[in-house]
Amino acid sequence: MARIIDLEKNKPDKTIQQYSWIHREIRSLKQDSSIIICPADKGNTTVILDRETYDAKILELLQQDNYESLNEDPNINHEKKVRATPFGLKKMNRFDKDE
Repeated sequence: MARIIDLEKNKPDKTIQQYSWIHREIRSLKQDSSIIICPADKGNTTVILDRETYDAKILELLQQDNYESLNEDPNINHEKKVRATPFGLKKMNRFDKDE
């Protein structure tokens, strides 16, 4: 029985062999500086965009009034509070060290 399993395990996967050309194509696309590959805004999809179009869209978004420049990172204060909460609860004996 073990011999049969070993024989099956070591067989080349036909699906992998059939689509082996995809790895070469992906590598080629990654090296092309005239395009950008990124996740789509919605869904679990990847899109390939012309770099000039992508850069123009980013500039357009940044020039809208939807964004404002910040002098400091507001997340730092939130991180400090989140990290301090468990220590405060521990001091108040709300849970023990293992919890």
